Amino acid sequence: MKELALALPEAQWQTLQWREGTNFTLRSRFARVRVRAAHRDQKRRQLRPEQWAFIEWPEGHKEPMKYWLSTLAEDIPFERLVLETKMRWRIERDYQDLKQDLGLGDYEGRGWRGFHHHASLSIAAYGFLMAQQLRHPDDVGKKTLHIAKNLPYPRIASLAEAQRTQRHVPSSITSLRLRIAAALLTTLPRCPCCLRRNARLRL
Repeated sequence: MKELALALPEAQWQTLQWREGTNFTLRSRFARVRVRAAHRDQKRRQLRPEQWAFIEWPEGHKEPMKYWLSTLAEDIPFERLVLETKMRWRIERDYQDLKQDLGLGDYEGRGWRGFHHHASLSIAAYGFLMAQQLRHPDDVGKKTLHIAKNLPYPRIASLAEAQRTQRHVPSSITSLRLRIAAALLTTLPRCPCCLRRNARLRL
């Protein structure tokens, strides 16, 4: 890939931008060319399909900095190819937020079903927060959107209404946690979210 980059004519290099950074617009110099990846071709009956060889070589650097192979469409605009390639930063940032702020990294179970439920709830919570930020862009970065008491707290008449049939064994960690939580709730004189008295809540 480095040899290919060094052999490309100057006309194939373009300086493009992909998003606004914290202090300035992010831009760099890129080139792209259609190639066929060569790997154990002697074992194949036909050539591999063409794909994009995508190279980043910022101004002032002695050699190219990054290389990609992309299967995006052949007619994709150059600017779109840059945007899709640089989207990795956004994905990694979202994953970090999911793990640290929304509990994706706190799963302690052992089964796929439990992890699927846990991940689905974390992603749903993240989607809700993103929707709130889009509705209230002026409040992004403030703590008002993340305070639990500002969100509607569901009211239930009894603990049985909030429970569903459990698919795991009664002695599992999840079941024991549910029992402990139910026992603790019976000792609380007020709701932990809105601090209202639980006189109407019968457990």
